[in-house]
Amino acid sequence: PMLKLGWYAESIETRTGPQDFVIGLTQNIPWPAKLAVSGDIADLESYQAKVREWVTARTVLSSLARNYHELNYLLQADEASEELESLWADLVARAAGTWNISAAEIARAETRLAQVRYDRLVLKELAEVERERIRAALALPASLPVGRPRDIVLPKLGVSLAQLNEATLKHNQDILMATLKVEAAQAGEELARLSRLPDFSIGGRYVVTGERSNATPIGNGDDPLIVELGIKIPLQQGAKSARIAQARHKVAEASFRRQALVESLRGKLADAFFRAANDARLIELYEETLLPQAERAAREAEAVLEEGRGGLAGLIETIAARHQVRIGLLRARADYAERLTRIEEITGAPLGRISTAKGDDS
Repeated sequence: PMLKLGWYAESIETRTGPQDFVIGLTQNIPWPAKLAVSGDIADLESYQAKVREWVTARTVLSSLARNYHELNYLLQADEASEELESLWADLVARAAGTWNISAAEIARAETRLAQVRYDRLVLKELAEVERERIRAALALPASLPVGRPRDIVLPKLGVSLAQLNEATLKHNQDILMATLKVEAAQAGEELARLSRLPDFSIGGRYVVTGERSNATPIGNGDDPLIVELGIKIPLQQGAKSARIAQARHKVAEASFRRQALVESLRGKLADAFFRAANDARLIELYEETLLPQAERAAREAEAVLEEGRGGLAGLIETIAARHQVRIGLLRARADYAERLTRIEEITGAPLGRISTAKGDDS
């Protein structure tokens, strides 16, 4: 309600006495449905704020998970390179006093030793970058140490792409946000349509009147009370029609944006899914075939060198190949873990929940 107080600059003399001041109270009453629709819009905006919080939390957690897996890879790769560095140093020391090993082969081993030392330096610096990213994401002091990541048993990708797409439509927070924007736009269109309907007002005025001194008419000095009813006439229908058309276009825009988001996420999910599947195949290939073969080849090359039936070059190549296979396996595991994290980020739910829901449905 609006309270109004008015004073007469010059008192008006009436039959019953001079009017001194007036007190008025007015309450606007919009068309009933307008308040309900405005309340729905406020509720949707509040819900959107909550969903934005969820999106931020999901983004931070997914980023931390990727930093975690990358840091774990860098540390494991550094440990493997440390073993290789020790092996190269040992080979260089052993080869220096061997008559049947040429200076070129020794120089080649020394080059490999220098290269692995450089690689370890890069790995350590990259690991420190990942630690700093973790500290920055958690708003932690730069001096706070970040512990060593624990090895995690990575789950198998036991769901299909169709099931992941279905879970994305159900759980993804960005799609939920887009849906809320569509609903808010629809409510805005309804509110624009309601602008064609009139609003009302109810109120009253109380006029303080003084008594006349030279006459005594009936009602002398009485204070009149005036009750008022008002209606706001909805003119300018052309402007209101334009607002309705604008609101309708906003609904269409929000719907198209939501559909575009769904299609974009479907493409990103397919890319992450098939990359994760390929990483899983790579892990299996490394563990079951390539790594055992590389280990066996390295042992055979070392035995040949000790027996004096071969040079250092063959051993250098087999050791380097074995190291590359080990690094490749570590990289494939890290990539697979990060792909799973990406899939969970797109779907908006942990893979375990999706797998459990799949089992419940069946």
